[in-house]
Amino acid sequence: MVLNCLILGKIDKMKRILAVVFLAAVLYVAYLFFFTGARHASGPKPQAIRVQKHSALFNQRISATLDRYVQLRDVLVTGDSMAIRGATQPFLSVLDSLDLGELKADDSTIFMTAKQQLSDIRANAQDILLQTDPHEMREDFRMVSENVYPFLKTVGYEGPRLYWITCPSAFGADLEGSWINRSREIVNPYAARPQDKNCGEINDSL
Repeated sequence: MVLNCLILGKIDKMKRILAVVFLAAVLYVAYLFFFTGARHASGPKPQAIRVQKHSALFNQRISATLDRYVQLRDVLVTGDSMAIRGATQPFLSVLDSLDLGELKADDSTIFMTAKQQLSDIRANAQDILLQTDPHEMREDFRMVSENVYPFLKTVGYEGPRLYWITCPSAFGADLEGSWINRSREIVNPYAARPQDKNCGEINDSL
């Protein structure tokens, strides 16, 4: 009888020890899950790797084209016809140096579309050189812009963000004018009057 009591006492003691060990294990697992796991979860999330589609040279030429476009756009604000013609020629030169050859490897349809758009940009830019009236030059530049923006979309522009800004009354109540900007600042290149200088709103971006 005494022996049985001793045995039962030892079993109860072992059960208590096992219960304590089990409880400690549960608490340890909970600590790892709620504290260590939460700390890792709050860290910076991995960023998706952006695959560049075009060569560095192609992107540099697109950037140079945009540089000349912006210079021409800014000169239009002045309304100086001689200065506008002076800024148009470098823009045409950089267009002539823009090689679309590597687009053939991606998609022949994209290549042909971009080639036609580039031809239209050149034609409208050349028309600027034929004008002497700043108003007519601005209208030609409007058509340049209307072709440059979809051209950038077609080729898959990979540079810093660009904004497509539109003044709804650039050429009167019924004819809007749009242009490409590298910032959200509104400086209307079609403004013939000082009060129209800030006419425009962002309609799109890429």
